[in-house]
Amino acid sequence: MKAELVPSTSPRWSAILDSARHDFYHLPAYTALCADLEAGVASAAIVEAAGATMLVPLVIRPIAGGGRDATSPYGFPGPLIAGAAGPAFVAD
Repeated sequence: MKAELVPSTSPRWSAILDSARHDFYHLPAYTALCADLEAGVASAAIVEAAGATMLVPLVIRPIAGGGRDATSPYGFPGPLIAGAAGPAFVAD
């Protein structure tokens, strides 16, 4: 299993959306808009294994005292699952 954090400008984000049913809230532009409002950075966590892909849009924000946290853009999108994802992939 491979996991990666990508920026909203990543062509991989758009390619995953092109291959799966998704909602407006999964779009990089929506995540970027939310990130701007929260002084954060638009990102997506991408997890891949054996022909299956999961994409989770995130806003990475600075927190008081240093460090960062991650939240979904305006609390809407959940994970997007694409490809040959079975129950084991989702559970992992």
